[in-house]
Amino acid sequence: MTDKITAGIAPYIVALFPVTPGVVAHFDKNGLDFGSDLDGDGINETMNLTLTSTIIDFEPLTIGIGSFTRTVKDSEAVTGSVVLSQLKTSIPFSSTSTSWSAPGIGVLKTSQSATVQSTTTGEMMEARGYTSSGVTHGFGLPFTVASNLPLNLLPVGDAPALATDGQNFFAASEGASGLVGMLFNTQGVPISSVNLATGTGSVFQVAAFDGNNYWVLYTPYSGGTSGSINTCLAQRVSPTGTLIDASDINVVTISGTYSSITS
Repeated sequence: MTDKITAGIAPYIVALFPVTPGVVAHFDKNGLDFGSDLDGDGINETMNLTLTSTIIDFEPLTIGIGSFTRTVKDSEAVTGSVVLSQLKTSIPFSSTSTSWSAPGIGVLKTSQSATVQSTTTGEMMEARGYTSSGVTHGFGLPFTVASNLPLNLLPVGDAPALATDGQNFFAASEGASGLVGMLFNTQGVPISSVNLATGTGSVFQVAAFDGNNYWVLYTPYSGGTSGSINTCLAQRVSPTGTLIDASDINVVTISGTYSSITS
């Protein structure tokens, strides 16, 4: 379905500066192209609507990523009906969208509800991260830990291990040539990388910080198959991303055949 409704009503005012509480836009639009044929007669339905955009007030806001002392709360209310072209019958609808925005950041939270005939649906969304003055808060942008992985990499769905010392993060992931680690800061900028197990894959690698160094534990395999695994190995990495041990630390060796002794 093509959104022809927005094109039919935009542009319109959502805020006036300086921002003060009150109605900033109110208008009616009739005969808008709905952008879809609901009754199957080959003709797009039409829509009549009334839109009101309002600055409600300024208020504090607390969400998962923090508290904000002053946000602007605004709402957009739409009421109207969709007119079926074949029978000329009308389907009533209404919707309300409320947003909270902070200066220098943007929209932090939205709450939406829509009613068509007698059925109401709603959703709420919150920002999970933002960057202000070059500093990222909450979640940043995704970035690559390991790339160019072979198509036959095993085990399938083996997720990277992640640990933090409270300042930076360390991720361990199987790469094309073995187990690799990457140290990166809170902005997602790589600081250093290290080969943890060149030529040897891993199964279910885990990572942790012990107060002094990072530890990465894994069970090795080779030849593209886990085979018989009865050894758990470890590597230590300094907070600056330097490999401490010249060779793997054998944490434990057990008898028998297991798919993964670290699982």
